[in-house]
Amino acid sequence: MIRIRFSTSDNAQVVRDAQYGFWATHVDVVLPPTRLIGALASGGVQARSGNYDALHKTREMFVNLPTSKEVDAICYSWLNRQIGKSGDPSALDLADITRSWQGPDKWFCSELVAMSLVICGFLQPLAAVNRILPRDLMLILSARTSIPAATVAEAA
Repeated sequence: MIRIRFSTSDNAQVVRDAQYGFWATHVDVVLPPTRLIGALASGGVQARSGNYDALHKTREMFVNLPTSKEVDAICYSWLNRQIGKSGDPSALDLADITRSWQGPDKWFCSELVAMSLVICGFLQPLAAVNRILPRDLMLILSARTSIPAATVAEAA
């Protein structure tokens, strides 16, 4: 099983605005047992502690993807090879219609996660779009698995 964490923080208004107010502004993949791997504009792609954003996080939701151990291993291996690459805030420049979401040298959080799911075979290659924001990724995943609203909880 691959576990995806959608979250928001009190300092992510730019991302929220780019998504017409959608609540989730960040996406990570849970690396068992408790690490999170994701991309941030500051610091780029890193594996971080499971509570790295506890001071700023205001909401989170976990989505479990039904996968095999082999698929999980491919996903985690590819994600680990992305560590150290830059974050890509250009995903928020909605006027840039020439941009490609498919890296390979820098990543926006939801695009990193989407590509990891394409690489491991959970998702088919995605249409030629120029960005994948957290809202878009949740919509894409909802075609493959349930997104239970009950897992949304206010952070402690």
